[in-house]
Amino acid sequence: MNKLMIAIGMLGSMSLPTPNEVKKDGTQVYNNIQIAWSIENIEDLQQYIGDDLYNGEIDQEIGENYYEILEETRSWLVNWYQDNQ
Repeated sequence: MNKLMIAIGMLGSMSLPTPNEVKKDGTQVYNNIQIAWSIENIEDLQQYIGDDLYNGEIDQEIGENYYEILEETRSWLVNWYQDNQ
């Protein structure tokens, strides 16, 4: 029974996708779905900042700086995602 459980565990772990791959030189390769999720997370944060700015819950200058940084990062990820599909 133990051998069967070990075999099933090994087969299950081999068939499941790993979140990312690490090359021999230590470079991590991210799956496209992870990049897409990252883009969505950044867009959510941009929406939250926009809402906070509109409601006066955050200083205008700070909110705009945060938004610009997120937009720049989102643009880099979108470009990378489109180039690597």
